[in-house]
Amino acid sequence: MTYFNSTKRPNNSAFVRFSGGSRTLAVASDKAAKVYNLLGVNNVKLTYVNASCTDAVCLERLNTSNLLAIVRVSNPKQVDLLEITRGNKLCTLDFESAVLDVKLNSKIVVVCLEESIMIQPMENLSKQHKITDLWQNYNGVCALGKYLAYPSSSNGELHLYDIDEQTVKRKISVPDGPLVIIEFSSTGDYLATASEKGTLIWVYDTSSGEMLWQFRRGAMRCASVYSLSFSQDNKFLCCSSNTGTVHVFRLQPQPSGGDSETNAEVGWLSWASSFLPSFFPEDRSFAMARLLTQCDRTACCIKSITMEDETSGLKTVVYTMFVATDKGDLFIYEIDPAVGGECKLLSSIRWEKDIVESS
Repeated sequence: MTYFNSTKRPNNSAFVRFSGGSRTLAVASDKAAKVYNLLGVNNVKLTYVNASCTDAVCLERLNTSNLLAIVRVSNPKQVDLLEITRGNKLCTLDFESAVLDVKLNSKIVVVCLEESIMIQPMENLSKQHKITDLWQNYNGVCALGKYLAYPSSSNGELHLYDIDEQTVKRKISVPDGPLVIIEFSSTGDYLATASEKGTLIWVYDTSSGEMLWQFRRGAMRCASVYSLSFSQDNKFLCCSSNTGTVHVFRLQPQPSGGDSETNAEVGWLSWASSFLPSFFPEDRSFAMARLLTQCDRTACCIKSITMEDETSGLKTVVYTMFVATDKGDLFIYEIDPAVGGECKLLSSIRWEKDIVESS
């Protein structure tokens, strides 16, 4: 999902996105388009800056490679593919309507339009495969992982599309209105969704299509969810919105085995909850972080980072949450995996500066 309509940009608002397994931050403001490598709490490196690109509304980097896709207000029906080490434009892809989002992997370029999704192989970008069974996809919703996920033309249904076989592998019933975001876990085993209401977060098993967890985002009745991201080990899911609070949910292991009666009951609850979600309990956030500055839009991700004690030299692995805002801030928090609660602020960085300074 792009943060804006690709024909205009709100004043003083920037596009922010984490990608590449939470190793990259891409930002686009009215000053420049930039890409940062996230190497540690106090180690954020600027790897690409294009000061002439002041109207970008979507940036997508292929993992930590040198390939970057850009969509601009000046040419909303085009996607520029760039090699960022030298700043060379490799090619421009043209489409019949405004581009709402772009996804990349090593094999394909996926371009989301309002009424279709275009799939183009990296080895032959002139070749296109078109998916048209979309449902009111004016938010440009799609996700690329083990499958390509998108809201189908059947209202309330999410399709998992197998790129290699060019067929819908699985259909998932999703409640709560039109989707605004869907996100795969790094392994592709889980898929998280949020709707326009923004009150509930749903997590599904991509192998079975069953709903595994239902989380309540916060106390506000409605909110605009902008970002969902799983930890690399699939133990946590973070969610950022327009409320000024970022939530972290703990993904408790689901019970396995048991007698057939118990398994049947779990299956029935999963099915029934898609029709009667308000009748079923929701888990609230395990941890949370309050942002220090006001902003309109945010992106978040969870990274496991090895930290060394300055006195003892002992190294420990900690869960950190990176939160980027459209106003130029990058906040880094520590998540306590045992007790949760309010996250500890480790660092505050202004990404809008070419030379990143931490404080």
